[in-house]
Amino acid sequence: MRTRDGREFTRFHDQPAKGEPQNPFTPREIEAKFRKVVSPVLKPDKLDRLLDILRRLEDVDDISELASLMAANDSYQTHEMTKSVARSGWWTLHGCGD
Repeated sequence: MRTRDGREFTRFHDQPAKGEPQNPFTPREIEAKFRKVVSPVLKPDKLDRLLDILRRLEDVDDISELASLMAANDSYQTHEMTKSVARSGWWTLHGCGD
């Protein structure tokens, strides 16, 4: 990388980044990331149920419960999503703030 004042920074990694095909996430890491991303919008019991369905998705005959669990339609989800967005600074970053 070259900065505006002409300085150059380089960094070499001899190992592929985590998540690349040569260095994939473990199932435990995938679940941890999923929980981190989804927990602001789903109650813990719904999140656990969603994970249970996703783990056996190939054997699920009716995905209506899956769709229902993924819909953010109750007040907890809406409130938690709003708090998460507010904490992230999304509104300011996207020109919605002062």
